[in-house]
Amino acid sequence: KQWYQRRVRGEHFAVISIRGRQWKVSVNDVIQSDNMGLEIGTVVTLDKVLLVGSVNYSLIGRPILPPSTVKVTAQVIEKSRGPYLRVYNQGKASRRTFFWGKTWHKMTFHESMTTMLRIQGIEVFAGDLQEVDS
Repeated sequence: KQWYQRRVRGEHFAVISIRGRQWKVSVNDVIQSDNMGLEIGTVVTLDKVLLVGSVNYSLIGRPILPPSTVKVTAQVIEKSRGPYLRVYNQGKASRRTFFWGKTWHKMTFHESMTTMLRIQGIEVFAGDLQEVDS
């Protein structure tokens, strides 16, 4: 019921692409992206918008919508480290490892920096749109 009420009020949703990953977002959603090198509080305009929709219509880009049609803005709210990842490497046998075992093993750990973005607004400018009959 809450989802239905939110969509009936006329809010937009958008599918955006950030660093090769796609996100379906609406206003006030929080997404976690790779490190973007921005300071906390910075407002960013996301240009790669693949799709915008609402209850009444949908705009689909081929492959992206032009920036003059759609504007998605977001604010950086947090910069932190990502999840703690274990990376396990295993190699094949070599002459060096012949006496001690067939393979070698190595365990490394990795944490990448992440950026949290809050979507502030999705604006659609309908000046240069054409209606398509189905």
